[in-house]
Amino acid sequence: YNIGRNQSEKARLAIETEFNLVTKEMKQQFRQQEQKVNGVPRIQYGEQSIARSMSRVLEYVTENYKYTSLQEFNTILRQYNLEAYRGKEQSQLYQHRGLLYRVLDEHGKYIGVPLKASFFDCKPTLDNLEKKFTLHQSQKAELKQRSTAEVQWQLIQHSDNLEELIDGLQREGICMVLEKDKAGNCSGVSYVDFETKCVLNGQELGEHGNRDSIQKVIDQQKELEQQQSQELELHQHHHRYRLRL
Repeated sequence: YNIGRNQSEKARLAIETEFNLVTKEMKQQFRQQEQKVNGVPRIQYGEQSIARSMSRVLEYVTENYKYTSLQEFNTILRQYNLEAYRGKEQSQLYQHRGLLYRVLDEHGKYIGVPLKASFFDCKPTLDNLEKKFTLHQSQKAELKQRSTAEVQWQLIQHSDNLEELIDGLQREGICMVLEKDKAGNCSGVSYVDFETKCVLNGQELGEHGNRDSIQKVIDQQKELEQQQSQELELHQHHHRYRLRL
């Protein structure tokens, strides 16, 4: 049995090599890469020590990324399936300036038991984060030039295809975090630059990356798809007409 299995494995590898196919090992490597951001594993609920994984992410993000608000901080954390939660304004947690960290599932929904900021060695409390907000403000101004240039160039390259725009930015180490309303329109956009480790709100990029510029891409893509659909329908109509003749 083992001999037959080994021969089958060798045959599979030979075929994959000859025809330049994606091998099983490559697929595993791709999956491992997708589960990491800047070499730090995303938190996968139920697969590891959650507290240790949360601590590793928080230590890395608080020390390496540049953010100037809790919203921006969360934009980064969500790339690792984590979120800082202040609670509702009328809650004791909010009134006492408390902060909970909770894990998110693949759909961005809260899962498991949250942990207090004071639990972690790096002490990512609201007071400590706000000190970093002020410090990072001047640093972000210098770092945003790369992100602005890359987003502007990708918008020129992919002015009518949102998916290609997102993929193009991803290849340059920038993640577009897009918010959409129920109609599928852009209600907000942010960018996480994994090279400069900086997060930027679309408004900071102005017309070369704000909500309106992304909505323009969405509108042009819809218009192009509608035009292509009409052309295909017209082509099919002519084809059916010729068949009847």
